[in-house]
Amino acid sequence: MSSPDEFHNWAELLNDLLADRDLSSEFAGSAMRSILSGDATEAQIAGFLVALRSKGVTTTELSGLLNAALEAATIVPLTDFERENTVDVVG
Repeated sequence: MSSPDEFHNWAELLNDLLADRDLSSEFAGSAMRSILSGDATEAQIAGFLVALRSKGVTTTELSGLLNAALEAATIVPLTDFERENTVDVVG
């Protein structure tokens, strides 16, 4: 299993997944941060998603992905009225 400090290239990440090795929460989060920051190419993102789907995602990996996404999220301040009358179309 790789550590977040070793996330220096996508080849290592994909090799881990293709070898059916689970990612740590931190390593999965590093990949998500790279994706969300725009550092990852479309090919890297596609390879990551296909390899992760092929291996099967673990709860640990999902936790890392989710935590990284939440860290990058922007909180939109809403009044009580706006919160009650807003429709969430994202999930």
